[in-house]
Amino acid sequence: MADTPLFQVGGLASGLDTQSIIDGLTKIEQQPLDALRTQQTDFKTQVSVIGQLVGKVQTLQQAAKALSTNGAVGVKATTVNTDFTATPSSQTQAGSYQVSVQSLATAAQQRTVGFTPDASGITTVKGGTLQLTVQGKTYDPITITDGMSLGDVAGAIRASGAPISAVVLNNGTQQFLSVTDLNTGFTGPDNSTALNITETSTGTQGQSLGFAQVGLGAQNALVTVDGLQFTRQSNTITDAIPGTTLTLKGKSNTTETFSAANDSATTSLNLQNFVHAYNDIVNFISQQQTPPAGTDRDATLAGNSTLRSLKNDLQSTMTSIVGSGTIRTLADIGLKTNFQDGTLTIDSGRLGSALASNPQALNQIFSDPTTGIGAAAQSLSDRYTNVVNGLLTNSSKTLNTRIKQMDTQADSLQARVDAFKANLTAQFTAMEQIVSRLKSTGNFLTQQSSAASSSR
Repeated sequence: MADTPLFQVGGLASGLDTQSIIDGLTKIEQQPLDALRTQQTDFKTQVSVIGQLVGKVQTLQQAAKALSTNGAVGVKATTVNTDFTATPSSQTQAGSYQVSVQSLATAAQQRTVGFTPDASGITTVKGGTLQLTVQGKTYDPITITDGMSLGDVAGAIRASGAPISAVVLNNGTQQFLSVTDLNTGFTGPDNSTALNITETSTGTQGQSLGFAQVGLGAQNALVTVDGLQFTRQSNTITDAIPGTTLTLKGKSNTTETFSAANDSATTSLNLQNFVHAYNDIVNFISQQQTPPAGTDRDATLAGNSTLRSLKNDLQSTMTSIVGSGTIRTLADIGLKTNFQDGTLTIDSGRLGSALASNPQALNQIFSDPTTGIGAAAQSLSDRYTNVVNGLLTNSSKTLNTRIKQMDTQADSLQARVDAFKANLTAQFTAMEQIVSRLKSTGNFLTQQSSAASSSR
């Protein structure tokens, strides 16, 4: 409230520095308020620290989920192919595959007859309607106003909502309206359903569009993998070789070998995000529990029991046993715990051995829906960061409640300090007034005495 009194006492009568006396006594009276504000600031810092820790736990969960969903094993292509490129993933099984591309997927396209522009460069289209059917779906009729230009018709087609492109082409002497399906291939028994344009001309100006199919129309991709034929609408095929994306580029109908091998370097890189996220939490907890010299411990989570619980649960998660056999823990795939600080490191030699002996088991450590690290990390995150009843969330809620209570306490203490200072000011003001009156009386008596002496 008010640090400045309503009346400044200067000690003019008494000669005392009464303002300094009041300020000093008020400062002493304000010590409980200052202590409360300091504690409140510390609590706010703790809330911020908890928020940072929540983010780190969720980052760990996301890293574990990525390994659970996409796999940890890194696979790389060991061949270069002409008619296609193959992009393996963690789900690709190492081995060789015989691939042959017979045809590429192409999009249906129709084009109008040629329009010769008039002297002003305008093409005139006879009025009527257009009915578009794309991949078997029929769209609302498009109205063509009598005398529209090809460009206007192209705009009306694009505005129809059909998944097509519509552009006007110019060969130097004539203009053509070209309509192309945005998707390749066809879904029906033949390519006639890919793109159909039915024109009804009713106008009297210009000429009809006269749409006709360009070339062979829509074509599906045809590829053979190990003697098994796949027909797909797109040139990007993700389900012919499990875990591998084939991008078709040519159609020489020549059998090519695609080979893939498990790769320790890529696997290690896949694991690194998880290791980093885990170590980030461990280091953060250590910094909070043992803050550097000179740090305000009250602004840390040094005494927070939830941190000890989280650290123990993290360690338990890292020692989870998944499945059976020789590869069933993180340690079995080379993720070692440093005994000095509890962080993880990757032993490349042990990781390479696990990858060579049983890559499926390596993936299973993360992906097992019951005991896998992905499931364990999700459970850990839910326990500590759930917005309703997570342990860290509850700690933050408790601190925020205390912070609000402190605001009320601080208002009460401030009012007491203000009243104390106002009372002191009033008392010292009264004292100065009394001293001033006494001095005036003394001066008067002195003057009277001097006058009496002079009259004798």
